[in-house]
Amino acid sequence: MAGLVKQFFGFNLIVMRILGFYPPRKYNIFYKIFATSAYCLFTVSVPVLASIHLLTAEDVDTAQVSDNSFMVIQIGCFIFKLLPFINNANKIRKCIYILENPLFNQFTEKQEKLIRKCKRICRQVSWLFFGFCFFSFILWAIVPLFGDVRNFPIDIWLPFDAKLRNWTYVSTYIFISIGAGSGATSNGVIDPLVSSLAYCAASQLRILQDSLQNLGEYGNEEMSKIINNSPENISNNITTAIYMGKWYEFDLKSKKALIVFMKRSQQPMIVTAGKILDLSLVTFTTVFDHSMSTHLKI
Repeated sequence: MAGLVKQFFGFNLIVMRILGFYPPRKYNIFYKIFATSAYCLFTVSVPVLASIHLLTAEDVDTAQVSDNSFMVIQIGCFIFKLLPFINNANKIRKCIYILENPLFNQFTEKQEKLIRKCKRICRQVSWLFFGFCFFSFILWAIVPLFGDVRNFPIDIWLPFDAKLRNWTYVSTYIFISIGAGSGATSNGVIDPLVSSLAYCAASQLRILQDSLQNLGEYGNEEMSKIINNSPENISNNITTAIYMGKWYEFDLKSKKALIVFMKRSQQPMIVTAGKILDLSLVTFTTVFDHSMSTHLKI
């Protein structure tokens, strides 16, 4: 089964490429200019202009300030979240395309079922999350159109009154919608991409565990490829899988390799956020508990 990246994340990467956050394999300076310009024009300018409006506006009611502040913070977060996809696009591509390595494309019939399941879940998560994000953005963008007076989805600072003339009102409305929509759409494909990559890694570990647990069945040659190209960090289940396999039927060199492999696999896999917090169930529940407590107090 070849082309795992295209099968698993094809939709995500196409949308990201359209928005300028994922370059094609061969691209020139014009795509880089397009990506940087789109990022600065829409992702950066809308929250910046909205922040200026909040600081300089007069006679603004509390409810409007609250709504605008929430959206400014939410859209402003995309500035920092999407910046690595502009500055480190090639590194991100290289990281994703590790899945195209032949090591990750060798399966038995049993293991291929895990890959098909992983592909189905990745696609379902991507489409579902993107659909909710896009639907929420559309509702947010069209609500002001049903009011009695001219309003924007979010107020921004401009050196002129954009609501006086039809063409300035429409063009400004479209500008704000594209700026917010760019962040919402990119978020709708990047977040499930990250979670799907984690799920793919877990599936590869299950395949590796199955291979190690059936050393004799799958043969010495295939296992040598796995041993010589093993990941740096592997879950503790791999150690048990090696022990439960028919390691005693292998030659001395293979046994020594398996011992080293078992020792290395005892180092736990830990994903961190900014090298500060461990992304685990404990961290999630702690953050969720604090968030809910703060929300209830407000």
